[in-house]
Amino acid sequence: EDVLIPFNTSSLPSGPWLVFAPHPDDETFGMGGTILKAKDEGIDTHLVVLTDGSKGGNALDLTKIRVNEVKRAAEILGLKSLACWSEPDRALYPSSDLTRKTSDIISSISPASVFFPGALEIHPDHRATAYIVWDSLRKLRSFGIVPEPFSYEISVQNPINLLIDITGQNEEKNMVMQLYKIRINNFVHSSF
Repeated sequence: EDVLIPFNTSSLPSGPWLVFAPHPDDETFGMGGTILKAKDEGIDTHLVVLTDGSKGGNALDLTKIRVNEVKRAAEILGLKSLACWSEPDRALYPSSDLTRKTSDIISSISPASVFFPGALEIHPDHRATAYIVWDSLRKLRSFGIVPEPFSYEISVQNPINLLIDITGQNEEKNMVMQLYKIRINNFVHSSF
């Protein structure tokens, strides 16, 4: 059982890391504490945000706001690089072009560990991201490129096999979460 369900916390996976987030903010809400722990341990972490986040609020300049928020978050999270692909929000769909683009960035960064949302996420962009990254990793394996895959939770519980203690990073993670004012305001207004 302990191979399938962790009963104890684990050390961090090998770096460098490449994290794929469907929207600006998913990296922080999903695994911000772990990214901060990686920063504390000197692990280079790269982030790719697939969509523009344009459906995540009502502001007229929402896409620009979301990009600025993720840039500020990336600084605090200590990310080595940030790429925003600006695919349309709520329209992310696995395609050969996105699989190729994902494979290309994995090949160019050459991470030891790749992180992406769990396949059981409810949001269609989260599931699409999981499929795109998994398909890219599967194809790269045939070329001998084999980073360790890890999925992370964003909005729903997924089966996990790695438990990371982020107690020491929790306060800073909460601070980074506050940068995403659009998402926080949406939660406040939709929680009634």
